[in-house]
Amino acid sequence: MTYEELSDEDLLVLIGASRALINTDDLVSLQEMAWVRALVEQIGRERWKALAGQSEREFLHTDELIAALERLERPEVRTFILDEVRALAEADGLEPDEIAFLERLDTARGVAR
Repeated sequence: MTYEELSDEDLLVLIGASRALINTDDLVSLQEMAWVRALVEQIGRERWKALAGQSEREFLHTDELIAALERLERPEVRTFILDEVRALAEADGLEPDEIAFLERLDTARGVAR
């Protein structure tokens, strides 16, 4: 699966999950910045800005993000999002809060509403 195959709703969840993961340790590493930069290049700056702003407004709490992930109908999209966020987390080493966040996403991945 590629970013081009994702709908705006799918990308919104991916951006929200990546933002939440980065915020778990309140530090943005060079590796995390490179991951975000690559995503922006793939989906376009304007699309990124719109979806990033929307994710900030819609996902004020992790529970809202988890609910949005669970609502995604295609299991392969949920898996892709989790794989991407896990790669982002592993890029600079996993911290305990990141592991806990990934575990919540992994649980949500198997639940479709």
